[in-house]
Amino acid sequence: MNELRAIFSFAWIEFKALKYYPSNLVLEIIKGYVTVFVWFFIAYFIQGFSSDSFKEFGGNYVSYVVFGVIFFQSSQAFLLTPFKSLSAAFWEKRLEIYATLSDGVQTYIYGEMLWNFLLKTMTMLLFIFTFIFIVKVDLIFPYSFINLTIVYLLLTCFSFGAGLIGASNFFFLEVKQGREPFTWTLGVLTQLFSGLYYPISLFPESVRWVSYMLPQSYAFDAVRRIAINGASFSNKNVMIDVIVLSAFAICSLIIGLKLFKRALSRAERTTGFSSLV
Repeated sequence: MNELRAIFSFAWIEFKALKYYPSNLVLEIIKGYVTVFVWFFIAYFIQGFSSDSFKEFGGNYVSYVVFGVIFFQSSQAFLLTPFKSLSAAFWEKRLEIYATLSDGVQTYIYGEMLWNFLLKTMTMLLFIFTFIFIVKVDLIFPYSFINLTIVYLLLTCFSFGAGLIGASNFFFLEVKQGREPFTWTLGVLTQLFSGLYYPISLFPESVRWVSYMLPQSYAFDAVRRIAINGASFSNKNVMIDVIVLSAFAICSLIIGLKLFKRALSRAERTTGFSSLV
């Protein structure tokens, strides 16, 4: 109970900070809109040349791209949250204080993740609302809301677990600032091979195996089939996507939690919580 209270406290601190600096939220939302609109216009102008390639998703390239980019932005934020939170606390000389408490660092990370989950979910719903009811992108909503929520939660669990794996390099590789290699590599591969901007079926067979190794490939495929075509979990492709994504989510959380715990143990032995500047 105390740990849960502490997690909510860290999330509440972030909320209070946002109240003092609301421009940060406004700029973050604008940045998200700019990214989605850039791809919206690209897809809009070339959709006539690519509709045949998207028949299995409803034949609508604009919807395909918009929905993929919206979900990618949220999953990428969850992936980077653990490492960014550690780095910020370290350079602000707060990490050593958290480490003096039992499970203090883990609690801090969980609190940061809770806050980012609430914030990104809110902004994602805002983007979806904008593109469905204002821009009039062709998406089936809210009839598929429950199925989309399940896929979104599975993608979030995977991203957080993978983020913990990346955050462990904060202590294992002593990467204290910038980007660490695991989440950077995963982010690049996701943008190139997950079908984020174009279907995997268009890839040469020699590189498709990379796509099938990426959990985001299954997540993006599922949300598009559900949101654009109205497919349910009884659909064969969606069922496979959900099963594989669930397996990735469970494995990433287990591995991420174990690696992060070992990384914290190493930091305790090597004073990796302390900043020398």
